[in-house]
Amino acid sequence: VLAAWWYVALAVHFGWAEMERLIQYEILGRLAGKMHREPFYYYALVFPATFFPWSVALLPALGSACRGIGASLPLSAGAVQAGASRNVADAFLVAWVVGVVLFFSIPGAKLGSYVLPAFPAAALLTARFLARLSCAEEPLAPTWRWLTVGLACVLAAGAALYLTGLAGVWFPGRFKMPKDFKGTLDSLPLSATSLSLILAAVIVVPWSLACLLRRARYAVAPLAAFVTLVIAIALPNRLDDLHRRSNKRLAQHPAVARLAQDVERCVSLGSDEESLVYYLHREVREARRPVFEKGEDYSQVIRETISLAPPGKLLLFVHMRYFQVWMHNQVPEGTQEITRDQHMVVLLNKPAPASVPQK
Repeated sequence: VLAAWWYVALAVHFGWAEMERLIQYEILGRLAGKMHREPFYYYALVFPATFFPWSVALLPALGSACRGIGASLPLSAGAVQAGASRNVADAFLVAWVVGVVLFFSIPGAKLGSYVLPAFPAAALLTARFLARLSCAEEPLAPTWRWLTVGLACVLAAGAALYLTGLAGVWFPGRFKMPKDFKGTLDSLPLSATSLSLILAAVIVVPWSLACLLRRARYAVAPLAAFVTLVIAIALPNRLDDLHRRSNKRLAQHPAVARLAQDVERCVSLGSDEESLVYYLHREVREARRPVFEKGEDYSQVIRETISLAPPGKLLLFVHMRYFQVWMHNQVPEGTQEITRDQHMVVLLNKPAPASVPQK
């Protein structure tokens, strides 16, 4: 209901045909898992990985919070007593985290960014868990403290196996390291073994000291320093990668910049149209993608797309992955290549002039 005005504005601006395509692809398609399809338990693995290193205490924090929730909670603010307020907060935070994760686990399409709204509640639950470590009035049961230590050891062992590549050897095809992450690791002045040992010490030692000695500061200070160090090391590499993957350089190519002002339409196929709109200073629409589940061939989509404007009046920005997989690195009939980089190919809906044989 809160977002209904946005869909009304889209329908008015683009028309009902485009709006229907948006609903079919972006909403119904994602619910059915036609893109980014992942299993139901996807967030059980991704959420702890993205919440690291605080995710070591997330499961104990959820468990201890659930144990602290009373059988009955007051329904009005005036009925909340000092002793019951903690139960209300625990119930609210647990429902926040579990509700968001379960809700986004139902659709077939899943991305790590979908569960970001649960991070504030997870952070508050972890902070409350750490506060209870040193609190005499609300002590934690030994079960939750020992569980935290055990999870820290298991996570450290898993990280070591992953970083050294042993996990990929033992389980082929299941623990493939992303290229961006591998590039960041290769740029570090440390071997994978050394990095694994350091990471294991960073995970196990702070959490063990904090839980066994019941002093939260033994975990908070070193882990906060570790997160700061990771950001300082990874951020420059990530910014450089984003710059290389940006559409700015391609959009400012002289031929592309000139044609973008002359053509009637600019269409994107798999590329980031928002970035193109920003750098080209004009509207860019997204092409209809082939529906391979129905046996549709890409060439039909290309023909439909290039016929949207007269010859020489449409620029098509094709993601390199689609160009390689769908088009087999061949420029489609009725188009000519203007330029390309490692992420995108720019095509014009005008056949290239026939070459004149040299005498």
